[in-house]
Amino acid sequence: MNNGITFQQIEAFLTIARYRSITKACEIMYISQPALSKILKRFEDNLGAPLFERTNHGAFLTPVGRHLYSSLEPLYNSLDSTLSSVKNMVGPEDRIIHIVLPAMFDICEDYEPIRALIRKFKAQYPDVRVIKSILELNRLQNMLDVGFANLIIAPEYSLNLQDSKKVQFVRMNELRQYVTLSSAHPLADVGPDELEKLSGERFLAVPYQDSLYSKDIMAATCRQNGLHPKIIECPPNIPTLLHGIEMEQYVSVLWKTTAEGGRLKYIPLPHVAPPLHTVIAWAPDRLTRAAGLFLDLI
Repeated sequence: MNNGITFQQIEAFLTIARYRSITKACEIMYISQPALSKILKRFEDNLGAPLFERTNHGAFLTPVGRHLYSSLEPLYNSLDSTLSSVKNMVGPEDRIIHIVLPAMFDICEDYEPIRALIRKFKAQYPDVRVIKSILELNRLQNMLDVGFANLIIAPEYSLNLQDSKKVQFVRMNELRQYVTLSSAHPLADVGPDELEKLSGERFLAVPYQDSLYSKDIMAATCRQNGLHPKIIECPPNIPTLLHGIEMEQYVSVLWKTTAEGGRLKYIPLPHVAPPLHTVIAWAPDRLTRAAGLFLDLI
């Protein structure tokens, strides 16, 4: 690569941005904090710009960092998915399972039942290698369509599950939804019975399959709860959405996360119909023995 930029530097940048924590990135990458900090500094020096603002609550992307993340993240994940699919091809299918997970998997408390299920599978089948890829919600359908993964774990809205001949799925736990805004927002003290006070605010839609679909879901949820947003916009990814909320520029309907260090306020939605569930989906003609063993644990 030009200017001495390495794939390791890109991986470090994306991992810190995804989890907004250098400590968590060290755990994910199995690397010491001094080594990771050195890798990140070299990357920033090569680019000539700081990419993160470091605070007591974590590492948050600068405007340059947000722009770089939105461009690099889909390219890197595409490469990661391709390499993972090759690994699947060269290993026996009963010894490898490739699971694609949504971007908020590690920081959303409602995914704990799925995390527990994966831990149980690993304990029960230690000889099966579990490969996990974490992707943005708007890329999950493509991973299901092209068969890069054995199983897709995702919010139900993010997948097209209508054709039962091509896709099978099982609903898991409900994903509880909240009106989400910065804890420093002037309306942060609004209660569940006062949501109409947030009408006129700018809302960000969770980026599901495409922007129009995402905005329609957000608009329907707002109407159910007496909300009338000034405008609904759709960001390219979850980190951009969270940043927009934290900067007090936007409000959203989201799931409760564990990584923002108290920077967000969650107001329970009084009406959610139909409820949003986590699903585990797969293509029946590509269901491997290892994936079948995983499903047997449900």
